[in-house]
Amino acid sequence: MLNLLLLIIISLSFLLFTQQLSLAKENEILTKERLCSGLTLFEFVLNKIKNFLHEEDSDGNTWDRLSNIAKRSSICNGTTTHYNNDILGLESYTHFHRLWSAIQLVFCTPFGQNEYTVEEMFGEGLNWAGCAIILLLGQQRHFEALDFGSLILRLQRIDKKDATPMGVSLERMAARLSRFSVLNRQIFSTLNIYLHPVDRLDETSVRVRQFPIPTWSKS
Repeated sequence: MLNLLLLIIISLSFLLFTQQLSLAKENEILTKERLCSGLTLFEFVLNKIKNFLHEEDSDGNTWDRLSNIAKRSSICNGTTTHYNNDILGLESYTHFHRLWSAIQLVFCTPFGQNEYTVEEMFGEGLNWAGCAIILLLGQQRHFEALDFGSLILRLQRIDKKDATPMGVSLERMAARLSRFSVLNRQIFSTLNIYLHPVDRLDETSVRVRQFPIPTWSKS
């Protein structure tokens, strides 16, 4: 990035565009200062999304209390729908990792010859979005431990069967699950670099001061 800016500055200096040259130099200074202070737009956007996920609405409710809102609305409408036994808890954020695990399992289902895959239509955008929300909600460990695709992949690696139940090849599905698993780890690793950098002290972390071992002079 810096090399590109320097190249632009040199090119503009030859063309003698005074205004563009001034803007390019200011952009170079801003970029250097931002990199030196550790500020990135990506980190800012992630923290902004995190605030949105935990933001309260006009009634003082956050996403984790949406199940109560849905329950109250069903009572007002005269229905008797209960959400306590909801397997995935769709009205609450606490089980979002399981919902995304089920969605990703559908993504990994092998498609036909004339059908587009999810990667061909959307690239890696959906994977980044799902993993980012999971990490911002603090559910990365839950997702890694309870992911449906990871369980199927481990079972397939043990029995190594290539059956085709309902026209779905288990071997092809396991190959797609393996690629998605590697991609998820890479995305989580990248996101953690910006959200949980090892060289930055957390405000809530306990700072322990170490004192040197006392020494006594020999009398």
